[in-house]
Amino acid sequence: MLFQLWWLLGLVAGVVDADLSTRGAFLKPWQPSRHRRASTRGRRQVTPLPSASPDRQIPAVEQPPAPITGSSSPTYIRPLGSWERLLTKTQRNDKDAPLSVAGFSVDELSGTSSLTRDDVRRALRRAVSMHPLLRVQIAELPAGNEFLRRKDKEWPWFYPLDASADELVDRALVWADVDTRDGTDLRKEWRTLVEGMIDGVTFAHDAPLWRLHVIHSPSAGRSALVWLFNHAIADQISAQVVLQDFLTHLQPHQSSDKNTDSAASVPVSFPPSMEAMLFGNTSIEEPFVGYVKRACSWQTVKHLVRAFATIVCPVMLVLDRRRGEGLTPSQRRTQLCLRTLGRPLMEKLRHRSRQEGTTETAALIAAALMACQDVSGRSSPLVRFLLSTDLRRFAVNSPLPRPCTLSSVSGSVEFNLRVPSSLATPEAFWRFAKGCREEFRSVIDVSGREGPLLFDVGMRLVNIEAIVENAAASEQTHGRAYTCGLSNAGVWPGKTQYGPISLDGVYYGVTNSQNGCLFQLSCVTVGGRLCVCLQTSAPLIEREEAERFLDVMERELCRAVDTV
Repeated sequence: MLFQLWWLLGLVAGVVDADLSTRGAFLKPWQPSRHRRASTRGRRQVTPLPSASPDRQIPAVEQPPAPITGSSSPTYIRPLGSWERLLTKTQRNDKDAPLSVAGFSVDELSGTSSLTRDDVRRALRRAVSMHPLLRVQIAELPAGNEFLRRKDKEWPWFYPLDASADELVDRALVWADVDTRDGTDLRKEWRTLVEGMIDGVTFAHDAPLWRLHVIHSPSAGRSALVWLFNHAIADQISAQVVLQDFLTHLQPHQSSDKNTDSAASVPVSFPPSMEAMLFGNTSIEEPFVGYVKRACSWQTVKHLVRAFATIVCPVMLVLDRRRGEGLTPSQRRTQLCLRTLGRPLMEKLRHRSRQEGTTETAALIAAALMACQDVSGRSSPLVRFLLSTDLRRFAVNSPLPRPCTLSSVSGSVEFNLRVPSSLATPEAFWRFAKGCREEFRSVIDVSGREGPLLFDVGMRLVNIEAIVENAAASEQTHGRAYTCGLSNAGVWPGKTQYGPISLDGVYYGVTNSQNGCLFQLSCVTVGGRLCVCLQTSAPLIEREEAERFLDVMERELCRAVDTV
């Protein structure tokens, strides 16, 4: 919905009558001669790391230049893209505290009885040295230059933190020893931690845009790695890359020789923004009308028509709206419900999905919509669904492989679906799943690239951040733009055994209190098991109702495959 609302507001506000020939000139392409130096005085120079090896370069788009050296202050690296900017928004409502959109990734480990804080610090130092977005902060350029978006607002840029890798690790790492009996107790510990932090986490100036909390239970031989990211630097798929590199170097009681650490760490290129990846390195220097003419096509018109048809469908709030009455967005809280679907069920689901000519994602969508129907008690509800998609497939020159570093380039598509009144038989379930697949494939073909394009245009014309904040405060929807959402990261790309340490599960999510889906599912398959994290906003959804949602979803999947 965020991709379309700007256009409606623009028609009302009359922005289409603005001087479009100069709009979009607030940013320039990545050229060393145009980079500005940070305005803070007294910073020591950041020594650039070695250039990336060829196999760690990001193809398909031109890379931004390395930071300029030879001065007493660090230089800006590149401007944030439109999507990155929205994800760093703050709530400006006087009743609400400043808030960055935060995401989390929790990794459950076993075989960590002898793991120490020094072991984690060594592995984390290597990850920081390799991935550039772990070494940056976000700031605006000094006032009075041509990079101003408007007279009253500057466009933020990434620039290097004035700190060594060791200093960044010390700022970001938090270690906690706990006494738990098993993995269930440890899961309760980290869930409580995430629920207590995710809605209020802020990333201060001169600090990393991420944190790592390690919850270590020597008695159970288990640990949980709780990563918190400013959502502008990480999505669910790219966060896995950092975890892989981290686990590769996480060996208990390893030598602490720093020279060995630095020699083994080969940094990767600074990732482009989503807009640069999709539309070229670009858009931002040419006049606004020229950009629109070059980037838009008849496919864009088809997307716009479909978006208008979708947006008129009201969001089905399956429960009583009065639960959120009188509460500001900051008084709602994100709650998590977790589930692991076992290997036998997932193997059957994979086999039956192929047999029926559909996918596991489509089966998950069908089961989730059936759970919505069950929890709401309504028959044949019309729901608005949000499906996350990896936009790397739409890269300007050619589809990109899986990411090689941290970045935030995952998008989403929306569509309306009516849940059939009767799905009592497996045959009816799989017919519905096939229909879900056909619907989201057709939407992705039309809107996968065009949605981000119109969103980028909208960020240049309209204050979308204010629209998002107003939606969060609405007593009609309470910030719920969609009934249900699914983000399926597929299969964990790495191994699950790292020396004595085993990776047992990965759970991912984002803050859900301000804006989002009524029910948001994030999934990834690790070791043949599906790790499911359901994010809801209390008190709109009570924990018992969220648990019931997962119960029904699992029950319907079991029922659909047990007839094979």
